[in-house]
Amino acid sequence: MSFPVTVPNARPHPVDDRTLAVLRRIAHDAPNSLATEAEVEWLVSTVGPLFDELAQRRAAMAELPVVVDLSNVIILPAAAR
Repeated sequence: MSFPVTVPNARPHPVDDRTLAVLRRIAHDAPNSLATEAEVEWLVSTVGPLFDELAQRRAAMAELPVVVDLSNVIILPAAAR
């Protein structure tokens, strides 16, 4: 029986909205020592893919043409449901 020479690194699962909300809470709790060591390890394990998504979004937004001058537009917060 032959075994592979290398084993691919584990990758975190996709971050859905619910998971993102929990990660945000941990990220805000950690500086105040309110997050557990396991929560912080989980947070750190997801940072790479989240930064990849952010970089891709910024690149995509930079490619969009500026159609309207939004310098005088105030964006209102979404209404509570």
